[in-house]
Amino acid sequence: MGGLYEYLLILPSLFFFCYCFFRVRKYNVYVKFNKFIVVYILLTLLSSISAKMQGQPYMHSLNACHLVFSLFIYHFLCKYRITEKVLMKCVVTLSFVYVVIYAVQQFTYPVYYFYTRGDTVDEMGFFHALEIRNGIYRFFMLGDQMVILAFFYWIYKYMETQNSKVLFYSFFYYIGIFMTGSRQYTFLTLAIALIYIIFNKRHKYRNVFIACFVLGLLFHFTSDSMNITSQQLAATESDSRFATFLYIISELSEKPFSLIFGDGIPYKTTSAFGARYEDLAMTQIVPSDLGIIGYLYQRGLLFILLIISFYVMYYHNYYKNVPAYLKMFFIYLVFNVMVFPIARFDQCYLIGIFLYLTQIKLQKYEIYTS
Repeated sequence: MGGLYEYLLILPSLFFFCYCFFRVRKYNVYVKFNKFIVVYILLTLLSSISAKMQGQPYMHSLNACHLVFSLFIYHFLCKYRITEKVLMKCVVTLSFVYVVIYAVQQFTYPVYYFYTRGDTVDEMGFFHALEIRNGIYRFFMLGDQMVILAFFYWIYKYMETQNSKVLFYSFFYYIGIFMTGSRQYTFLTLAIALIYIIFNKRHKYRNVFIACFVLGLLFHFTSDSMNITSQQLAATESDSRFATFLYIISELSEKPFSLIFGDGIPYKTTSAFGARYEDLAMTQIVPSDLGIIGYLYQRGLLFILLIISFYVMYYHNYYKNVPAYLKMFFIYLVFNVMVFPIARFDQCYLIGIFLYLTQIKLQKYEIYTS
């Protein structure tokens, strides 16, 4: 039964890959970022070789990273030529649902249904409640990066229209970002939006916005999150990220193949490789918590170089010709190295959407300038 389950889990992703990729090739659809996506997926799959050497079957590795195939949503969008208006309406609507569910569960807890990290009971029978930060329950629901894209979109729309209702929308989505409890999300998105407002001379109320954003930032710094940060800095020796960093450096220095191609993606505890990751987590060593360094460990130097080269190419060739909300999201992807969302499997579909939005804007620009 277990083997059948493994195949049933991976089949939808493989079907989506085959449908999108081969249909696009059949109808000769224009796909500007096809090479990047294919190399991205191949380098991810190559890391399974290291995992196999350490006792994890290839099928388990494929299951561990099957969400990477959601990148092919880009090919699906190219095939059916979905418009920016329709696509962003979907992004905004789904983000709205995300924020509402996150907010409602703050009041229904301990009853909640949407989460990735909930209450747990350890082997000794002790109950561990989910994390609370700034008085907010952290459910770690998937879809947080989509809310960030929606926030940037409404900031852009407000700067274009100066409509107070649009301003309310942007504030609503920022509340959703705040509720995630992530300091990287909260501060980085705020800083990017603030910089955009400062340099947008068209907005006659920009000084008021600057004051509001700065006051909000100062308030947040004096809240519980500042106390958390101080405690972490004071306890550097026991900090799990520091311990994880030392572990990764030690491991990669002894495994040159893993340094180049990655150490692999663990799949639960069904293999010796997955069990080792589970044991490491018990000692507060979690590679994924280190952002770009963690992904260097799991997927290798070639994968990181691919991402960096993509950033450079995007900035030099496309950045100036895309609308401000895509520029803001790109800056967010580049500077959020501690989360490194461009490498997260659960966000691959959103990267595909981002690439498609970039492509259709570039096509419009090329038609306009030709």
